[in-house]
Amino acid sequence: MWKFSLLLFVVVTLQVKAGDLSRYETAILQHDIQASIQLKEAAQALKSSVDAICKNDASIEHAQQHWRNVARSWMVFQGREDMPLSVQPLVWQIQFWPDKKNTTGRKVQQLLSDDEALTPDVMAAFSVAGRGIGGLEWSLFDQDADWSSERHCVVAQAQAADLLSTVEVFQQGWLSPDWLTLSSEGRLAARFGALNDQLARVIKKLTLPLGKKGRANPYMAESWRAEYSLATLKASIEAMHQYWRVALESPVLAAGEGQTAESIDIVFRRLLDNWPEEESLKSLLAEPEGYRKVVGMKAQLAGIAEQLEVNVAPALGVTVGFNATDGD
Repeated sequence: MWKFSLLLFVVVTLQVKAGDLSRYETAILQHDIQASIQLKEAAQALKSSVDAICKNDASIEHAQQHWRNVARSWMVFQGREDMPLSVQPLVWQIQFWPDKKNTTGRKVQQLLSDDEALTPDVMAAFSVAGRGIGGLEWSLFDQDADWSSERHCVVAQAQAADLLSTVEVFQQGWLSPDWLTLSSEGRLAARFGALNDQLARVIKKLTLPLGKKGRANPYMAESWRAEYSLATLKASIEAMHQYWRVALESPVLAAGEGQTAESIDIVFRRLLDNWPEEESLKSLLAEPEGYRKVVGMKAQLAGIAEQLEVNVAPALGVTVGFNATDGD
């Protein structure tokens, strides 16, 4: 896998004039290409495992584990607004969230109740709510999922094939990210925006299930059917921490903000070192102590967001703009 990844990386870097990218920009490019390949390979394994279930060659649990791998792999990109323009329309096809009205459940049930052949064109034209990671989560984990039904296999196989097709296009798009054409200042601003937007998305993933006035709403959590919302949150924070260290830590240090850089790194490490053992937010939010812990996690992430706005942005000479979660 990594030999193939390295070959792709070399091809891409040859498209850029020698010396145009700094050392850490080259590392960012390699990081994103490798992550996109990992996502594609996870989607391939998921499709194969779903096909195997329908041939009675594998267990549902086997496919569920591959679904978890896809969900974690997607967290590297979820919420990032520096994606190539060519792949931005694919984001909702890969994951429809938040789902405030159980649209996913209704759309998957629509697929199940119909007898239409689910060709690639039919799936591509279908609602994103019944496709992608969320649609397959319903097929693999929902209490109403019925694998004894032939139609259930037809739907799940079509969902898995559609997701793989989308991810393959997504992966190709990362071979020439748009930020390569920007000035060095523009590239720095794009990297800052990527982390800032992703952080806003993760804070929202904690905010929605916390509900209002102390009343938790765990069904607003990501991956609640799979009871995997805390695991994907952890993967998101790990991805942000890695991106911070690869993409922004060096220029922040060079700008004389060593204390800020150290503080941000400490918060990321403290969050991950003290991560709950549970994989589901639902079980954690069921107890007052768990609810308070989630509130504390959100507060720590909000602290990083504040440092990005107050200290990092001015030091790097970038402007903090609106993100995709504003107004949701």
